Amino acid sequence: MSKKNPAQPLQWFTTKHKTEHCHLNNETWATVRDCGSHVKLIRWFKGCGLAPHKTVRTSVQQAKADAEAWLAAQ
Repeated sequence: MSKKNPAQPLQWFTTKHKTEHCHLNNETWATVRDCGSHVKLIRWFKGCGLAPHKTVRTSVQQAKADAEAWLAAQ
């Protein structure tokens, strides 16, 4: 859950095949993309421009859990 609004759980939205986004606000969000052999976790934040923080995970569930923890800490 977000520190800014702890009453509302974070929601995931699918935008295209095997890609999901979770927004904290218009400046901070996470993208999880299933690439088959691995899963990309992309963290977008104010000031990152076109260079977000990217990491690789082994499962969608792991990537989503890491994304939610990161968003909750913002």
